Amino acid sequence: MPSEWLERQIDELLLTTATITGLAYARRRARRARRTFAKIMIGGAVAAFGAAATGAIAGGLGIAAGARAWYRHRSSAAAAGKRS
Repeated sequence: MPSEWLERQIDELLLTTATITGLAYARRRARRARRTFAKIMIGGAVAAFGAAATGAIAGGLGIAAGARAWYRHRSSAAAAGKRS
């Protein structure tokens, strides 16, 4: 049966090995997550830009349609005023 000192040394060695292995694994996972996160962020930025551009185009079309409707109404009201 090993002495208490030897058991403690073995326990310390096992604990150190487990800690180093765990840290190495966590570091590897963090690196992989950063690459994935960067891809997600780029995709999100592209989607946000696309949504903003679509919103701007839709807003511009809405303003153009409103201006056209106002112009047509004004033209028909002016023409009706000339007929009377």
